[in-house]
Amino acid sequence: MADIIQIIDRVRFGLGVGESHYREFKSGLEGKPESKQARSANSVSTDVAETLVAFANADGGELFVGVEDDSTVSGVPESLLTGAARQLIDTAHERLVMRSTPLIGVQRHSVTIDDKTVMYFRVRKSTTQIHQLTDGRCLRRQDLASIPFSADALLFDRREVASREYDREFVDDVSVADLDLALIQRIAHEFARGIMAERFLQQYDLADFGSDDLKLRRAAVMLFGKETAVRRLQTLMELRIVEVDGTTLEPGKRFRVRREQTIHGNVLTLLEKGWDELRPFLAFTRYAQTGRFQQTILYPEDACREAVINAVAHRDYSQLGKGIEIYVFSDRLEVKSPGQLLSTVSLGDLQSANGAHESRNTLLCRVLRDIGYMRELGEGIRRMFAVMRSGELVPPEFVSQNDSFSTIFSQRTHYSPVEQQWLEQYSNLSLTREQRAIIALGAAGEAISPQTIFDTVGIIDTEHYRKLVESLQKLGLLVNSQNKAAAARQASRMKVSVRSVPRFRVVLPNQAQLAVALGKPTLNERKAPKMVPGLPDATPIKQRYDLARLDSGELFVSNLEPLTTDGEIVEALAALGISTPESLYVPRYYGQSKGYCFIGFESASERKKLLSAAAEALSFSLG
Repeated sequence: MADIIQIIDRVRFGLGVGESHYREFKSGLEGKPESKQARSANSVSTDVAETLVAFANADGGELFVGVEDDSTVSGVPESLLTGAARQLIDTAHERLVMRSTPLIGVQRHSVTIDDKTVMYFRVRKSTTQIHQLTDGRCLRRQDLASIPFSADALLFDRREVASREYDREFVDDVSVADLDLALIQRIAHEFARGIMAERFLQQYDLADFGSDDLKLRRAAVMLFGKETAVRRLQTLMELRIVEVDGTTLEPGKRFRVRREQTIHGNVLTLLEKGWDELRPFLAFTRYAQTGRFQQTILYPEDACREAVINAVAHRDYSQLGKGIEIYVFSDRLEVKSPGQLLSTVSLGDLQSANGAHESRNTLLCRVLRDIGYMRELGEGIRRMFAVMRSGELVPPEFVSQNDSFSTIFSQRTHYSPVEQQWLEQYSNLSLTREQRAIIALGAAGEAISPQTIFDTVGIIDTEHYRKLVESLQKLGLLVNSQNKAAAARQASRMKVSVRSVPRFRVVLPNQAQLAVALGKPTLNERKAPKMVPGLPDATPIKQRYDLARLDSGELFVSNLEPLTTDGEIVEALAALGISTPESLYVPRYYGQSKGYCFIGFESASERKKLLSAAAEALSFSLG
């Protein structure tokens, strides 16, 4: 009787506050207002099953059958309160829910409110299962509605909530004596000399006083716990390094592990020893040009350290039986940590290195950041990209799976085979990494915009950009395909920024060296000599053009077809018995020839010997 009185009170209270995220009203009637009749038992049963599943998959709730949306008690018709109809409704939460995901502890009662019968159902939040209806649907309560929801997404949400709360939970079976107090004291003194360890823990919300003593949060034990205390957490506080012979880790007889190393301990131990143990796996020794054997790390050290720090700081510690795994394959390094990427951060955010971030373990990360292991959140990912780029390697790759997150470093350079072949021509010039990045843009033979240089090199400061461009211009390797005024006019016509208009061209070293050695204008300043009015095109080149230009060691050829390639010009020269030229410059606009080119020879004598025989034939054969 006491239970029924309590239920009646709950129903009356519910009627007073109305429907909510935790409360749903369902009518026992259907039809027009003037001709209401009892609903079918099957229809009501479906409502009961769907609503209870949705509540259980969310935060729990209660269902009133016999109440309208406006809280009016219309009652359940007598035909639904007895016999087979009542049996169908009372068993709906069993019959219409998958047997593999049963609803546990469902309460159901019938109470009388204002002389009308109301069926009352209540279910608590489920924390161990995702419930589905027999037709496979998964529903979840959201505000005032029960909406379809992916079972996988719901499971991920629950795991994510659990993982976010893990380091904040208090633990009962450890005390301050289970922590490395000497370590805490050293760290505490860096912030305020004389501060006690207990006070330091409280200031960082790692501990709080209970009714009789200091209670520790999990984060305190994870950070500073002695080995015995860390084991009592049941979380696998472990970092395992595996060197694999090949590119895949295969089972059975083809198991290709060369060696492995495992580190156990608290978070600070994993961070301190993790890199020290990993480094020998990444180092190899080779004979250097200095005549000595030199040890080299396969991947940028800073990038590897950041990956290890991120794995330790951001892993899902609520996955108790899993640790961090680092695989050293023959072609890549993979750092794999338990826990999928948080829902608030996407892979696209990480791959774009835009600084997007959110910490799963907030207490843990706050301490690591303040004591110097971590920079500002999001900075670690940007640093990985920067150091990989500085090593001319492809950017790091990120993979988020159902229960893990991986950071992958590759040994591949970010240059294509064509770009690498192009860069080999500049290998003896001792160019910087940023200079090489710009030179590589010339491999396509197209004009380059300032914006492309900014994006490729990762420049933010315009002064840095100016100095970098000028350094290549002084070497004669970067020339203007059009000046800034012309680029501004083109930008205006195209309605784009001036920075996005292509106006630079990369020059081969022999062309640049020839121009610099002779003290001549750089190629961007050269223009086609003016034609002598009235002379036909077939007139030999000496009679038609500026003789001073010819004496400079170059041959000017006109009448080129717009799509003539450098290779076709060299082939035409070879057909005339002319060896490979010292330099070749074909001014282009958006990939098309401007109709003329400059051909340089190693010596003036070679040019003079071939000029008379070749000039007219060149003009004809290339036209």
